[in-house]
Formats: sequence, structure tokens, C-alpha cells
Amino acid sequence: MDARRRIDAVMKYKELEDDERAVLRRLLQAGYAQNGTSLGRVAALTADELANEVTGVDYCGADPDKYHESAKRRLRSVINHLIIRHGIPIMCEAGKGGGYYLPGDESEVEQNHARFHRRAMTGLMKASRARKSAYADAVIQLAMDYDAPEGHEIRQRLGAPISRATSPPAWVQVVTRLLDHLKGNPEAYATQIAHIQERYGDIFVPRHKVRELRELSGRLQRVLGGLA
Repeated sequence: MDARRRIDAVMKYKELEDDERAVLRRLLQAGYAQNGTSLGRVAALTADELANEVTGVDYCGADPDKYHESAKRRLRSVINHLIIRHGIPIMCEAGKGGGYYLPGDESEVEQNHARFHRRAMTGLMKASRARKSAYADAVIQLAMDYDAPEGHEIRQRLGAPISRATSPPAWVQVVTRLLDHLKGNPEAYATQIAHIQERYGDIFVPRHKVRELRELSGRLQRVLGGLA
């Protein structure tokens, strides 16, 4: 993981706003030792610290607290823009000892992703219960199998039942709906259908039928060979 190389390229070749450049410079300054070693999460900067680098904020009158909150909102916008638009791997950690930092290695990226994934799935599950949304349930099932340890952990923490009585399951309904969509216009989705057939054809077609077709194909080739 070479976040520094990515940042150097973005700062050199991309058009960045002043706030974005200032935040990146501060993250680089904090994230690397003098010998160039990446420090990772131990060098995390709090939102309060990084907000000092943001200048594109209304003064909000003479109230310093309102100004600081406005600066932190602007900081979140800057961080999101850098991550989503420019692909800068800025890690965000909540709570004590958290903040914003550049990852030291791939393990920190994976750990950060796992934490965000669990929080996102927890929030989505809460929303699905509040609105009784089958869509939210389907997303959870597709993104995090209920049979996986992470799924069990979230459901137990929220007090949700482990077994699901939905028939067919919500994720099956989503997949079916997608296939129906492809089936409705096979010409437009010929490439996607061919990819699915190539990769999953033996799942959707019974295996014994596939074997029979291959045997028949072999016989036909032998017959044609004999006629040549």
C-alpha cells in the first residue's frame, strides 16, 4: 500500500481545491516519519486538528464554536471528496484514539473496511426493522450472509432472530428480479447473459443434463467425422 505515491500523483496532476491540498499536506506530515516510514493509525489526526487546515468556511459571525463546527462539516466534505473522487485511501476511525490517517499497510485497510462494514450492516438492519423493508433485508443478505460469523454477531447484538422464515429469501427475490430484467431484453444484455452462462451455467442447468448434452455433442462430432 503506497498511499504516499498516490497522493503525490494527485497533488501533482489533479486540480485540487486549497482546502484539499492543505488537508493532504497535513496528513502526509503526520503520517510519515523522517525516514519515510509509514506510521499508519498511530498517527491519526482528530477532526478538531484537521479542521484547522480548512479555510473555505463562513466565519459564522463572532461565535468561535459555530465557526469550528462549520469547519468540521467542511472537513468531512473535503475528506469525502478526496476519497471518492480522487481515490486517496484516507482511513476514518470513530471514538477514542480515532481520527483520520493514511494506512500503514494492507492490514489496516482491511481492518478499517471490516469495522465500517459491520457498522453499515447494523444501520441497515435497524432501518429494515423500522420500515419492514424487504429491500434492506436483501442488501444485508447479499452483502453479509446470515450464515457468516459477522452476520450472526450483528443479529445477536440487535436481538434479531437468527432463523429466517422468508420463502424465498429476500436475496433470492433480488437475484430473480435481476434475471427477469435480463430476460426481458436479452439482446441489450447479451454480453452480461453470456458471462453469467459461462460462469454459472452448470448451476442453473442440472448437472446431469449438462453431461448428457456433452455426450450427445461428442457423438455428433464422431458421426460428422465419419461422414467427412
